[in-house]
Amino acid sequence: MKLNINTDYGAISPYSIMIVLAFIVGLYVQCRLNLNRGISRKTLFKLIMISPAASIICALLLTYYSSGGQYIGLSSMGGLVGMYIGVLLSSVTNRNYGETRVMVENCTFALPLMYSISKIGCLFAGCCHGIEYNGFLSLHYINAKGEEMTVFPVQLLETVFLFIIFVVGMLLYIPHRLPQLHGLFATPCR
Repeated sequence: MKLNINTDYGAISPYSIMIVLAFIVGLYVQCRLNLNRGISRKTLFKLIMISPAASIICALLLTYYSSGGQYIGLSSMGGLVGMYIGVLLSSVTNRNYGETRVMVENCTFALPLMYSISKIGCLFAGCCHGIEYNGFLSLHYINAKGEEMTVFPVQLLETVFLFIIFVVGMLLYIPHRLPQLHGLFATPCR
């Protein structure tokens, strides 16, 4: 089975839509978790205002510096660092350092979900891809210039596994629902 993807989308690419959706969903999850753990709405407002900007700035800077100043684009690792910077800036301004730990934990829960959503955008943009591959679930890209390539579906696998990590993290976060599973995974970490 081969999936065909045309990367010529015109004005609005699915990549942009998925990046925005990743921020919306990820910040929503963080806010819900933070509210459940007693973080103030004022701090959450700061989180919503600071984190996306910090994430995009770090994502652009990492790509720029890692390419020796030749390219500019979004790097997922830079975005991850930016989200943590945004969380730290949002929480530290209140000088309540207990909130900082809680907010970092909740950001850590939300990041795999955000990453999996953004990887769907990468899948449809063709911006980053796996090695050349013609097997099961291979992706066949055709760009605006008519250039073609068939590659391993690394973004598809990342999306699935990161979503699984998010679900397992949420199940562990709610220990009263699955106490045996929580004990199995959380006890060795203490």
